[in-house]
Amino acid sequence: FPSQLTAVNQLTPSVPTRFELSQNYPNPFNPSTEIKVGLNQPGVMSLTIYNVLGQVVEVVARGYRPAGEYSFSVNMDRFASGVYFYSVRQGTNVRTKKMLLLK
Repeated sequence: FPSQLTAVNQLTPSVPTRFELSQNYPNPFNPSTEIKVGLNQPGVMSLTIYNVLGQVVEVVARGYRPAGEYSFSVNMDRFASGVYFYSVRQGTNVRTKKMLLLK
């Protein structure tokens, strides 16, 4: 066998230019959905789901994250059908969107 070296270039993940929260997919969903978050700077972030009364029903993620794009899989099998809100926070940045669970 010829002695040949193969080079592998590590791709640097893209860093979003702004703080972003995408609409969950699919929406409406049963019982799981994906939520994508874009962080343009490193820091402590939290992704939380609320019911229509504003009560926290689940904390999906909390902690330090480097800048980048993240996808979170959420399973809401133990919750009732209805409208929920999900919110991402990092420092003074906050974004909230609505999602619909149909069983």
